[in-house]
Amino acid sequence: FTQPIKSNTTVYAKWTAKDYEVSFVTEHGKAPTSQNVPYNGTAKDPGKLTAEGYTFDGWYADDNYSKKFDFTQPIKSNTTVYAKWTANDYEVSFITEHGDAPTSQNVKYNGTAKDPGKLKAEGYTFIGWYTDAAHTTEFNFSTPITGDTKVYAKWEKNAPALPDTYELNVSGAFVYVDGVDVTASAGDTSLQLEKDASVRLVADPDRMPSGMVFDRWTILNGALNADDAEKFETGRTLEEFAFTMPAEPLSIEATP
Repeated sequence: FTQPIKSNTTVYAKWTAKDYEVSFVTEHGKAPTSQNVPYNGTAKDPGKLTAEGYTFDGWYADDNYSKKFDFTQPIKSNTTVYAKWTANDYEVSFITEHGDAPTSQNVKYNGTAKDPGKLKAEGYTFIGWYTDAAHTTEFNFSTPITGDTKVYAKWEKNAPALPDTYELNVSGAFVYVDGVDVTASAGDTSLQLEKDASVRLVADPDRMPSGMVFDRWTILNGALNADDAEKFETGRTLEEFAFTMPAEPLSIEATP
């Protein structure tokens, strides 16, 4: 502009397009490198992202994911593009050998399964939920779910139910239960007794065959409790013997 003008002259303006930054924001995976795009240029689609437990749903123009980003639109200012994700669903299934298995649950990645509670099955007691079929590690329902998961019910078999009473059969003797004479008027005495009932037997001479006398007590069926069995070994020839009723049927004879 300091040169002398000696004729009609045209001066030309030179322009350089300004660069704008297009940055990519993601909650999961690795964000793509930002791009410098000249004014009215277009950004390049960085493609799909991957992240464990999530499905990539595309690039959006806002962080509310209300409008997909158009990579053909001219860039006129610094621009932020947002990655949208959906957490994957994983199946938590419940395995049991007894009773009815609870319905499987669909759980979002890093979510937690709901405890289906105790199960019931006749003849078994439910112990809890375990991570393995061998029932070595208890399942923690606060553990984040990161894949399809099986949970196993552990059971213990119940002890067989014991009857309320047990049969005592005595021949050739008077029978006293808790101090009360319950001897049958003739023949053998058969009773239904509770476990640990107090029993006393006294040999009855009138129930011995003609010309014979009491010799010893003989257990025909069943067994005495341990302490009574020990006394029986030394006192079985006495005409009177006391014991407590075992938890099983028992038959004793006053043997002549």
